[in-house]
Amino acid sequence: WMGMVFLLFAIFYGSYDSQVNLLPVWLAFAIWLAYGLQDLLGLLPERSKRQTAIAGLLFAAVMLRIPFIFSSVDASKDFRAQDFIEQAMQSIPRNSLVFVDGDEQIFSLWYAQFGLKQRTDMAIVAEGLLPYKWYLENLQYTYTDINVPQREHLQPSDLAAANPGRAICYISRDEPIVCVPEQ
Repeated sequence: WMGMVFLLFAIFYGSYDSQVNLLPVWLAFAIWLAYGLQDLLGLLPERSKRQTAIAGLLFAAVMLRIPFIFSSVDASKDFRAQDFIEQAMQSIPRNSLVFVDGDEQIFSLWYAQFGLKQRTDMAIVAEGLLPYKWYLENLQYTYTDINVPQREHLQPSDLAAANPGRAICYISRDEPIVCVPEQ
């Protein structure tokens, strides 16, 4: 059930990185695979040399695969998020209202602001969440110094108009950081 729910979510969510949502599916598959292998090995006589050899070969196959896939999952040399944070912190004016569209960008900025306590003066707004009342309430609670209009179908322009005197910045996955000076 869990695997099916996450599989459907990953398929219909429509995100370019939805494969991350499939991790629970792969976990369920790995558990089923282990139970299946246990049942197959159970068909052989108890503690036979064949059973030990098959288990040893399976273990060796997994261990031999590690050096070939390690580089593809090693993120220790991937500085894209850190570089983005540094660029954003330098180019975004103080007391800005920052509209962000893209998971990588929004989570990087939230990490910088809430985790690293950098640039707490700017208000980071996830554009994709503006239609949700719970998000607007959270936005007002998090950034008490901004005015969040309580209306349906709130647009970034509505939020910008409700907060004059703030520079407005737009960040998306495909575009560079664009800032409009305060009005």
